[in-house]
Amino acid sequence: MNARPEVRVSVVGAAAGSVEVREEWTDADPGWRLSIHVTSTGDAPVHGAVLVQAPVRGADDPWWLIPGAFYGENRPAENTRAFTRSEIGANTAQQHQALVSDAWEFRADRAATPAVFAWAGTGRGGVALAADETTALGLTGLGLAHDAEWGDAAVSLRFPYREYPVTYYGDAEPRPADVSSYLFEPGQTITLGVRVFALDPSRHAYAPVLRALHAESAPVAPLDPWVDVATAADLTADGLL
Repeated sequence: MNARPEVRVSVVGAAAGSVEVREEWTDADPGWRLSIHVTSTGDAPVHGAVLVQAPVRGADDPWWLIPGAFYGENRPAENTRAFTRSEIGANTAQQHQALVSDAWEFRADRAATPAVFAWAGTGRGGVALAADETTALGLTGLGLAHDAEWGDAAVSLRFPYREYPVTYYGDAEPRPADVSSYLFEPGQTITLGVRVFALDPSRHAYAPVLRALHAESAPVAPLDPWVDVATAADLTADGLL
């Protein structure tokens, strides 16, 4: 079994000492389950967001995957049609306006599955994080980032979401970043569930992860098709064409 990945949990936006975080790990097959218990310890309500990050060390050529939303660099540099692109060292406002960045965060409902994967490079393993699309804190966020100075990548989950550095709406015009937060009431405890996976070097290592996530969600989210299989196949073929 692969070693458990490094994971960092913090509450951003809240004053130091105003929120307490407790982690509880259990083994799963595959991967691990992380329960995060967040308690507001102050005397007044406090705004904040829970950030869960998993680094991928030595990622000089990272490969990303957010199912249905982001694949590898996502847009080749020579592609003239503007949509989100990952590029190491791209951290200027001008690059962000061109939808190019070394860090991206999206709302979970933009993905086919609320999970984010990263591999360090060709022939090297990586890490994945997954969570429910919505929690008691609101809509979840999925993130990926690369630090050019240290050569490390990271995937992240944010509760509630942030869309960063700009918001992509499906056209070439970037919208302002969309940042949300949660108001923790004094004495309130919120528990969040996160799935953590160590990835083999194969780019197809996502498959057992997605199968496991599907099996876990199926009992509470049964299929409710509005067309039969033959009609769905015809519609799919038409869409591909």
